[in-house]
Amino acid sequence: MPNPGPLPCKYRTGKTLGKGSVGLVREAVHVDTGGHFACKIICKERMRDRQSSVKNEIDILKRLGRAHANVVHFHEAFHSIHNVYIILDLCADGDLFQLITEEGPRDEKYTATITRFLFDALQYIHSLDIVHRDIKPENILFRNKADVSSVVISDFGLGRVLHDDSAALVHICGTPGYMAPEIHAAVGYGKPVDIWALAMTAIFVLQGDIVSHTAATSSEGGGEEAHPRAHDVDPADVGLSLMGDDFLRFCLEENPHMRPDAGEALGHPWLLGPGALRYYASDDWSSLELMYPSDDEWC
Repeated sequence: MPNPGPLPCKYRTGKTLGKGSVGLVREAVHVDTGGHFACKIICKERMRDRQSSVKNEIDILKRLGRAHANVVHFHEAFHSIHNVYIILDLCADGDLFQLITEEGPRDEKYTATITRFLFDALQYIHSLDIVHRDIKPENILFRNKADVSSVVISDFGLGRVLHDDSAALVHICGTPGYMAPEIHAAVGYGKPVDIWALAMTAIFVLQGDIVSHTAATSSEGGGEEAHPRAHDVDPADVGLSLMGDDFLRFCLEENPHMRPDAGEALGHPWLLGPGALRYYASDDWSSLELMYPSDDEWC
């Protein structure tokens, strides 16, 4: 890939934040305002046969705009002779994958809290008829990892707009370990694949790994891969409460038509708020009480 050199017009590039198969992401400073941004630089030569994919990603980012705090904010896009440049909000404090692999799994309270922010973002994404198709810890960034509310869903390179819920996508794509079973079934799929992927992301946060987890590069049109099923997840392995177990099984329903949408997931008691539930010893649902215990009473 040729050295992109100085950005045309308004931006000056800084350190490299990440690299991919078709380009890289660099910190960029607006020359006039001094504002700091992330600049996704895509090499035209490497995308020669996939120009429509770049246009699709930019169109989705424009559609998302800057309306939700937990979805990456798009500012502008332009191109030079060799590259396409996409200017986004700077989320320079790493991603969720780095956080967990470097610092270890998180407890259930943290996981429920970050999952609530992510499902709220996903509800917004889906309200615009966008299917992300590659939700995973590497695509979840932090503006400030010390503040869980700063979490951001990013990288819409595999995203698609699906105006009709009865319509279906058919290409096998995503990251093994986070791909819903219907992606492999060749019967078409839609928004529910993102619900599955976020639930698997929650498992990763809890235990630092998932069934069949791999850091393989995401791609469209990949081959068959084993996928984790809800019954492969043993809540005892991560010390999960009965309510947390119920939430994961709720979202990992193998039938996508019975899987909850993002709004229904947000209504589950496990996501009502930090310390917002206590489950007493019985399996009887009548013993579930919503209340607000102190931080050390999370169960």
